[in-house]
Amino acid sequence: MRELRTESIQAMFEDIWAFNEVKKANRIAAEQAKAACEAAHQAWKNAPTPRPPELRHTWNLAKIARKEALAKPRKDTGSGRQKKLLNTLSGALKDAVKQKLITENWCDNVVIPKYEKPDPLVWIDERVTRWRETGEVPGPVMVWTPQLTGKFLDAAVDRRLYPAFHLMVFRAPRRGEVTGLPWAEIDMTLGTANIAETRSPTTSTRPAQTRPRAGRASEQSPSTARPSR
Repeated sequence: MRELRTESIQAMFEDIWAFNEVKKANRIAAEQAKAACEAAHQAWKNAPTPRPPELRHTWNLAKIARKEALAKPRKDTGSGRQKKLLNTLSGALKDAVKQKLITENWCDNVVIPKYEKPDPLVWIDERVTRWRETGEVPGPVMVWTPQLTGKFLDAAVDRRLYPAFHLMVFRAPRRGEVTGLPWAEIDMTLGTANIAETRSPTTSTRPAQTRPRAGRASEQSPSTARPSR
C-alpha cells in the first residue's frame, strides 16, 4: 500500500479503457460471426436436395466461429462502473489515511470519464413501434408502462418463476434479494416474505450469498392473489 501512487491507479483505468476497445472489437466480430453463420445456414437450407456436403461443412465452421466469438468478453466497463471502482478504492485509502498507514489518498487526483446517470424512458406506443421497426432501443434504461407490465404477467402466469415476477413487480425487491429468498423465509399463511439474504454474481460458478442492505422490510409474499389489471 505504501508504494501505491496516483500514477498506478491512473494506469489501471487506462488499462480498463484499452480493454474496452478490445471488447468493442469483439462485439463487432461477434455480430459479423452471427451474420456469417446465418448466411451459411440459409445457403444450406435453400440448397436443392441432395444438399452439397460442403455447404453443411461451411455452416458447421461458421457455428464454431460464432461460438468462439461469443465467448470473448464484449461488455464494456462503463463510466458508472469505473466510478464505483474509484469510490471503493478511495474509501479504503481514506481509512488508511485516518489510521496513518499512508500520508494521502492517491485517488484524489485520478481522472476518469464523467458519469452521467441516464434518464429512464417509458415504453410509450411510439417507442415500441419504432423499436419493432428498427430493433433499436431508445435508451439504456427503459421502463414498462402498467399496461405492458400487466401483459408480461399475463403471459408469464403459467411459468415456474411467475411468483418471483409477481413479487418483483408489486413489492420491488432487488433481483439478488428475490433469487436469494429461501422458502424458510416465506409465510404463505400470513402472506409475507422476509428478505434475509441476497445473491450477487461472482467470477465463480456459484453466486455469493450475502446479507441484504440495511433497512429492507419484509416483502409481500408471492402467494398473494393476482390483482386485476
